[in-house]
Amino acid sequence: MRIISFTLLSLTTLATYSAFGFSDDDDITFEDGFYASVALGANWAIANWDGTNSTASFYDDNFDKLNLFDVTTPSGDSSDDAKIIGSAGLGYQLVGDLLYLGAQISGAFSDTRNFNDDEYASSEAIGFFPFGDAVLTGTNDVQSTVTLGDSELDLELKPGILLLDNFLIYARAGVVFSELKINSTGEWSQITEVEGFDPVELATSASTSNNESVVGFRVGVGLEYLFTEHLGVSLDYIFTDYGDVSTVTEGKITGDPADSPLPPPIADLNHIHGLYAPEVSVTTHAVMAGLVYHFD
Repeated sequence: MRIISFTLLSLTTLATYSAFGFSDDDDITFEDGFYASVALGANWAIANWDGTNSTASFYDDNFDKLNLFDVTTPSGDSSDDAKIIGSAGLGYQLVGDLLYLGAQISGAFSDTRNFNDDEYASSEAIGFFPFGDAVLTGTNDVQSTVTLGDSELDLELKPGILLLDNFLIYARAGVVFSELKINSTGEWSQITEVEGFDPVELATSASTSNNESVVGFRVGVGLEYLFTEHLGVSLDYIFTDYGDVSTVTEGKITGDPADSPLPPPIADLNHIHGLYAPEVSVTTHAVMAGLVYHFD
C-alpha cells in the first residue's frame, strides 16, 4: 500500500508541477505515429494461497471410505522483496487536441519468483466395535512452492489526456501472458490403536507439479514528458494479476489385513489415502521509469 500511495503521490505532484514548471514548446508536440520504449524499475510480488485442502481417508477391503480427516487451511499471503524489472515495447499512438490513445506490445523481464507454503494438520477419529474402541490418528504435512516465470508478454491500451502539447498523463490496461508453476510434496501418516493390541502405523508420500501458461490482466497510470521532438521520459505504476495455478497431490498405501496385529474389521482399516489440492494466485506491483523514442 505504501508503494501505491507513494507512486500516486509522485504522479499527482508531477502533473501539478507540469502547469508551472514544464516548458510548453510549440515545436515539441505529440504526433500520430509509432514509438518504441524501454523502462527499468522495481516490482513487488504477492502470492495468495486460497484455502488449501488436505485430507486423510481410511478404507475397508472394498475401498469403501470409513473415516475421513478433512482440513481446510485459511487463506493467506506470502510475499518477497523487491526485484529489478525491465521492459521493451513498440506501440502506435493517435493524438488529438486534448485526448490521446496509444496501443502497444511489450515484453518484461525479471528474476524468477518462488513462494513457499507449508501446511501441517492433525486430526483424530474414533470407531466403536464390540471388542473395543479404535482410535485413528492422522497427520498431513504438505509443502508447496509456486514459481512465477521470469518473462512475460503484454498487450495494452493507453488512453490519456494532454496536459501540455509535450506532457501527457495516461491510464493503461491490458492482458499479460506468462507462466506459473506449482510443486507440492505431501506426507500422510495414520496410527490405529485398539486397547490390548499393538498400534499399527502406516505412511505414504507423493509429489506432483503443474506448469501452466496463464493469461492475466494489468492496469496502471503513468506520465510522459517530451523534451525533444523524438525523445521523452516516462514514469509508471503498474498492477498485474497473473491468475492462479493449482494441482492435486495424491498418495495411497494399502496394508495387508493378514499382517495386522489387529482383529477384523479393525485390520481392514490399514489403508491410507492422502489428498492435497492447493490453489494459488500471484499479483505484482511495479514502479518503472523509462525512455520513449517517437519515430517520424
